[in-house]
Amino acid sequence: MTKKTLAILVAFGALLAASALAGQRLEGWFDYEHCAYCRAWAAQPGLVAHSHDEAHELSDGIVWVTTIDNGYEDAFAKALKAEDSVTAELNAGKDLPLCRYCATIGDLAHEGARIEAVPCHSALVTIYSSADTSVVRQLREFGVTGTAKIAQANAGYLSRHQSAH
Repeated sequence: MTKKTLAILVAFGALLAASALAGQRLEGWFDYEHCAYCRAWAAQPGLVAHSHDEAHELSDGIVWVTTIDNGYEDAFAKALKAEDSVTAELNAGKDLPLCRYCATIGDLAHEGARIEAVPCHSALVTIYSSADTSVVRQLREFGVTGTAKIAQANAGYLSRHQSAH
């Protein structure tokens, strides 16, 4: 495991712990204007338009794949670094708003889901798994709902921001 991989896995684990403890939960999924993590993503010009998410069922959970178009790898890295700052603030006790997606990741971890993130040059592959069949069912629902909601959120975000230019 490279140092970069380890750093991202440690940060992802901190996200899980922090998101489960966050006091301010937002109603929407993927709220690019209000969620502390989503704002970090949207702050990188073009990243929302040039990232793509999909989820696939595994025997014991799901695999969530985020791919980044060529030329946006630096923006992707900056977004992940900004998310690390959000995690640090949450761990320090700051009450930050989190969308349902970001908060649900922490909830799933506390339900017993094992989460492993594998960063690649232009992708992040995250495996959510569990031996508990009820958690596996929750993970699969999360994958279906999450991918549908991110498509809606991205379309709305891009519509609002492209018409402003």
